[in-house]
Amino acid sequence: MSSFCPNCGTKLDEGFKFCLNCGAKLNIGNANDPIDPKQKIEQKSVQNQSDTNDSIKPVSESNKSNRTLLFLLIAIIAIILIVIIINLSIGGLDNRFIGEWEISDGGVDEFYWIFNDDRTLTMIISGFDMDIASWSVRGTQLCLNMKENELWGDFLPQGYEDEICFDFVFSNEDNTVSLSIEGSENFVLTKK
Repeated sequence: MSSFCPNCGTKLDEGFKFCLNCGAKLNIGNANDPIDPKQKIEQKSVQNQSDTNDSIKPVSESNKSNRTLLFLLIAIIAIILIVIIINLSIGGLDNRFIGEWEISDGGVDEFYWIFNDDRTLTMIISGFDMDIASWSVRGTQLCLNMKENELWGDFLPQGYEDEICFDFVFSNEDNTVSLSIEGSENFVLTKK
């Protein structure tokens, strides 16, 4: 004759002293008492669910929320660091430079630079224009990566070949910028 475990409701054969499912000690005298296994399992399930809802679930949701927030914070910091590293390595784009800037040079009728938003620098002398460099900003320096062009010889001090970085200072509501480099004359650009 079969009986059921009073603890978990598992069907048991006669002669067992412990339940094979939950390990509960069986009272042999009561082992033959009929117990509705579904009722016992439902009662145990409701009790476990109540215990879980009261103590474990809020802690689990809180931990999950904290982990998600921490992951999001780390991702944002990583993105910011990547942008800073890229900006420092290739130079930034300072929108104040974009546009046409006149250079006063005494004898030349028309002499100005155009800083393009694609990081190219165009020089115009008396109606003749040419792309002469690419440009970027690194901190307080305007850096020009020159293309091979003999026109730079008049501006550059000895020892500069491919790249030159000028210290710059904006004034007059960003409509004037002074460029300086050690060993060369300073010059002023005025927004056109």
